[in-house]
Amino acid sequence: MKLLLLKVFRDLAKDKFRTILSLLAMLVGTSAFGIMLFTYFILDRELVDVFVPTQPSSANIMLDRVEDNLIQLTKNFEGIGKVEEKAVYPLRIKIGEDKWKTLYLYGIKDFKNIQSNKISSIDGSFNPGLNEVLIERDALGVAKTAINENIVFTLPDSSIKELKVVGSVNDIHVHPASMHQTVYAYVSFETLAQLGLTPNRLDITLSEHPYNREHILSTTRDYMKEIVNKGYAVSNIEVSLTPGQSPHKAEYNAVLFIIRIFSGLAFVLGCMIITSLLSTILTQQVKQIGILKAIGAKTNNIFSAYLCIILLLVAGNIAISLPLSSILSQSFSKFLMRISNMDLPNSSIPNSLLLLFALLALFVPLVIAFIPIRKGVAMSVKDSLNSHSSDDAYIKEGPMMKWATGIRFLSRPIRLSIRNAVKRKGRFYLNIVTLTFGGALFIAVVTSIISLNYTIDQSMDKLGYDYEINTKAPVDSGTLDQVMQNIPEIKNHELWGGGSVNLINADGRMSSRYHLLAPPFDTKTYTPDVMEGRWLKEGDTNEVVIGYRFFDSEPSVKMGDEINVRIGEEIHSLHIVGIVKELGGSTMFINKQGFDQLSPAIETNNHIKIMTSPELVKQDSSLSLIEEKLEQEGINTYSSESKTNFYTVVKKHSLMTMYTFLFVAIIVVIVGAIGLTSTMSIQVVERTKEIGIMKAIGSTTKQIKRIITAESIFIALISWSITLILGIPIEYLGSIVIGNVTIKTPLTVDLFSFILPNIIWFVILLLVGYMSSIFSSRKAAKMKVKETLVFE
Repeated sequence: MKLLLLKVFRDLAKDKFRTILSLLAMLVGTSAFGIMLFTYFILDRELVDVFVPTQPSSANIMLDRVEDNLIQLTKNFEGIGKVEEKAVYPLRIKIGEDKWKTLYLYGIKDFKNIQSNKISSIDGSFNPGLNEVLIERDALGVAKTAINENIVFTLPDSSIKELKVVGSVNDIHVHPASMHQTVYAYVSFETLAQLGLTPNRLDITLSEHPYNREHILSTTRDYMKEIVNKGYAVSNIEVSLTPGQSPHKAEYNAVLFIIRIFSGLAFVLGCMIITSLLSTILTQQVKQIGILKAIGAKTNNIFSAYLCIILLLVAGNIAISLPLSSILSQSFSKFLMRISNMDLPNSSIPNSLLLLFALLALFVPLVIAFIPIRKGVAMSVKDSLNSHSSDDAYIKEGPMMKWATGIRFLSRPIRLSIRNAVKRKGRFYLNIVTLTFGGALFIAVVTSIISLNYTIDQSMDKLGYDYEINTKAPVDSGTLDQVMQNIPEIKNHELWGGGSVNLINADGRMSSRYHLLAPPFDTKTYTPDVMEGRWLKEGDTNEVVIGYRFFDSEPSVKMGDEINVRIGEEIHSLHIVGIVKELGGSTMFINKQGFDQLSPAIETNNHIKIMTSPELVKQDSSLSLIEEKLEQEGINTYSSESKTNFYTVVKKHSLMTMYTFLFVAIIVVIVGAIGLTSTMSIQVVERTKEIGIMKAIGSTTKQIKRIITAESIFIALISWSITLILGIPIEYLGSIVIGNVTIKTPLTVDLFSFILPNIIWFVILLLVGYMSSIFSSRKAAKMKVKETLVFE
């Protein structure tokens, strides 16, 4: 047995380059699979372990005021187990000399005993005193401030105040500040009172099934009726789509699930390449195996020797890929958590998962290799000694070989290259499958990246304004027109209404809360992409147009239905007359004239859409300049955003996912390229005699190199042709899946986004085909005629 093992080692060592390439393919595929497997587990666990201890509330209720009587009523209300009063005010914070950004000021009663939606201390004090403030750590850079510095901000009455920053905190319940360019600040109730503000929010947690969304909606509906009857006005009820869970969990799970499938296939393909290597070695060693059997070696012993070698190779692969996957997955998990504004306190991977990975990395290649090895050593002594496996005369002519030898319009060297490429069907198909799969994934991802940019650009083009400024109090359109005429920087403007509404189900239960926008029916600042029905028209009052994603949340509702919504304390019936495609996709649109009739003042937000000159848009201070002039005219603003900033935020949200997909696609391409390089090395060895004969009859070194290179490029081009055929359905599917994962909207795939990725992939495959053949063609060119003719 020892001698048999030594023989197999020598077989592998005969062509070190070929063996190393095959091992590298398996290592890359295995490591990619391990990284995604471990990352998925770490995030799935930590997004729960980090989020749950913050004790997320079941619902957050915004009111006109919060009093002791209301708190007592809430505590006594059936189904509510815990209640905490807080404050949230959208304000404006000054950045530098002349820029303003949105500030959300939170008031907390007792920082030492926060009951729900807890925040954690990062640096400095965690108990701000009078006229002191804590800043969310990710917002420090946005606010361009630091501990012991002051922040300047405006209150709802436009007065300017200053507070000292005494600490930084981490709040995982808010959007990442750096991505949304928003500042989050936290003050005590004493400071809140000093600023003239009062508590206006209740965080409630139900006593039973606190994170069952249907139960939350039902309980909050009954609670809302109770407090409205007591004279309180509810302006908003926030219930998460996934109560008790991080909003990032579902998104990461969807992305990582898809990536795990692709990386798993890369792992299998890598194992198939190492199996192809062993199968080739067995084919080359048929005569020697026959001789071994003739002198007494048992089939099972020979089989065991080759199996032992596979085990050793696999063990080496596991020894490298296991720690490599662990380290890289921990770094990747930390990166993903950080962009979600979370820390990763525990990046450990349980031994059971490490064992599962090791078992998969062990048994998958063994299972794939079992049949080829068994088949290779099962040949009888007679058949083995009479075998001429590497000679063309003894290879059965299948359809591919007949096609290759039947091509007459190509030169003989090219026909020879094609014949050599298809001669070993199993190896040829493996290379085609690997490169086609890698190409399909690469094209789907690149197409999606281009389409994503195109879809976002299209969506931005539909927004015909440069800035949006939001006011909390109603604004008279006549007054606004007069103010705008006095600001020469503004070319045009529109006043939209808006607010939040609750959908009321047929059984009277309150369902999800949706954003309602009220543009003029003939708006010039928004071009709707109507998918079905029509857009708003003059005279519409109760007619609404709805973003198409609304129907994912409300499957029982369809085009043409009447829906009941709660606006303020009243319920109104609205008729769905159209469906539009938009980013996010669940907004309701109603004619502003109809909205003004339906909506009470307390529910009304005003959105001022402003168009300026292109030169002004390029200036960072232009938005602040407009806001300042509006404030001077008595129009108080609480938030604003440029279209450019909105564009940047949307892209940041989606491109990180796309680049992760691209990383996996590149891994598959690398595995395919390594496989092709290994194949070319194998085929040069198999055709050693053929190359010697070609040289003996006058073939030059250049001609030999061209034949080898053409063979490699032919395999690459066949793969590209198949990918091109499969490209249309793959790209269409990818645009739907990836679009829904990233921006919740199917991507728009135009001719350019289809053609360009195919051209890029064509160039890459030419390079892969050429680079894969360089080593093999040089090796073939250096062969001496005498050595090749005696080669066995």
